[in-house]
Amino acid sequence: MDSASDRRRTGRVRLEPSLTCNLGRVLDLSAGGLSVMTRRALEGVVVLELSDEQGGLRCEAKIVRCRRLGFFRHEVGVQLPPLDDQARATLNRFCMTHRDENAVRVRDAA
Repeated sequence: MDSASDRRRTGRVRLEPSLTCNLGRVLDLSAGGLSVMTRRALEGVVVLELSDEQGGLRCEAKIVRCRRLGFFRHEVGVQLPPLDDQARATLNRFCMTHRDENAVRVRDAA
């Protein structure tokens, strides 16, 4: 059985809602992509903008999945393109600064 977690090449970090994204609320982030809660279905290639008080990242990204969860609620899987060293450092900073400590503790306790 091939689940989505088995197909991932990089680990995901669950985030607090303090990271700003032009698509919606970022749920989790990894070096290869992110999951976002949006108000509408998305598809194709989009311009992704992530930012916080220390700076941001802007790139074209590919929507790889979209699942409707309810009225005006969609969970969207976004695949990031290959990033340069500076962009990867920005992603690492986002993960360290905005990670959800409660999600980490629950996962570690299981």
